[in-house]
Amino acid sequence: MQRGQPYPKSVQVGRPRPVKRMAFGRRTPLSRGTAPLKRSPLAQRSKRRLRSYAGADGRAAFVSATLAVRTRCEAWSPMCNGRASDVHESILRSRGGAIVPGPLAAAQGQRFIVVCSSCHAYIHSHRPWAERRGLLDPRHASQIPKDEAIAIAMLPLVSKKEAAR
Repeated sequence: MQRGQPYPKSVQVGRPRPVKRMAFGRRTPLSRGTAPLKRSPLAQRSKRRLRSYAGADGRAAFVSATLAVRTRCEAWSPMCNGRASDVHESILRSRGGAIVPGPLAAAQGQRFIVVCSSCHAYIHSHRPWAERRGLLDPRHASQIPKDEAIAIAMLPLVSKKEAAR
């Protein structure tokens, strides 16, 4: 090879080979022997859970009766639209909170608050804000002493002036 002449293509240095591109949206098919994921329906509620939701003393009847009497939102979040559409529990169901008023709810200090849907979403997405205003209790229902639970149930909701802060 003489001076000043380029290297042959097979020997050139510094130039990477172009990457072979695939067509847009093309995907690799499943390999043989693998089946697609099995999708099964959600498990049905247990008989005990169904009783707590249905019937004259169930959750649905409680919510409709409460919303008929208490029509204004009681949370007053920055996103409030004023008209109540949900019933919020201060002790979450996932933490053992009762879903209807009764002896269990009284023993836990459970408070039921009517809220609009935007406030309800705001409460659950801004937990520190909701805990400061008494809209959420961070503890599990079994961790609240009975005398404290009774005192919590008797507390008034946060006033509009305090909520504006």
